[in-house]
Amino acid sequence: DEDGDYWLVDDLRSVAITRRGPVYSIPIADVLEQLGQVDLAVVYSVPAGPGVEGVDVVVGAVTLRPGAELTAADVTEAFAARGAQRPDVVQVLDAVPLTSWHRPKGRDLAAHGVPEPGPRVWHFDEVADCYEPST
Repeated sequence: DEDGDYWLVDDLRSVAITRRGPVYSIPIADVLEQLGQVDLAVVYSVPAGPGVEGVDVVVGAVTLRPGAELTAADVTEAFAARGAQRPDVVQVLDAVPLTSWHRPKGRDLAAHGVPEPGPRVWHFDEVADCYEPST
């Protein structure tokens, strides 16, 4: 940073390689957790799929505080100034699997692949420059 200090951006195993370059999970989780509605956030990547080997999809999974609502507009606003350092998909879950010491288990979520479209799943639309519902 401007003081010459080094900051941990991510564990090498957690860096996603995307078409837009490397994407780091810790800063994305920090942005999601700063949303007042979010209780817990975990960021993970999954392979994009056949025909795009070596490219990852970055997914942000969140749980919400009791009674809170999160919209695609909220997520768009949170990542407006982040450029390439944003998730490709954001999903709201009822619960995130945790380790016995209460750390999110992103690998368990990643094993399910890219989230299926649904009412609480949004994808980033590069043309519209915003998050939109996945249908």
